[in-house]
Amino acid sequence: MRIESLWRLVLAITLITNFAMSHAIGLATPDKIDGVFVHPQKLQAGVSLVTELPLDQPEAVKRLEEKANNYITFLKSGQLWAHAPNANRELPVVLVFMFLKNPSPDATQNILRIGKLLKSEGFELVLREY
Repeated sequence: MRIESLWRLVLAITLITNFAMSHAIGLATPDKIDGVFVHPQKLQAGVSLVTELPLDQPEAVKRLEEKANNYITFLKSGQLWAHAPNANRELPVVLVFMFLKNPSPDATQNILRIGKLLKSEGFELVLREY
């Protein structure tokens, strides 16, 4: 299975699971984790973060910062491992940023800035448009 196909499958599973569990994902819910998954072969833990708002708007950037901090807390508190007990804790946690459309240059700068913080806390970043 190609990597792109795997990520599409992960996206579909994540979105379906989250809709069933919370009925709300994305920046509208900065206190929620949008999705948790484990790579079936590598056993690498991952989380997904849906950004449905244009990230060149100050309010959306603020929500993304809040959500990013929530993801850091989720990882540091051990809650991730409770949701993914079979994941290999020696591997970095993949954080898949999912966008409704390609971000603007200003939004990309905001994402990269917040991404540096997430990387420093142990996340491996993947950016995807869906």
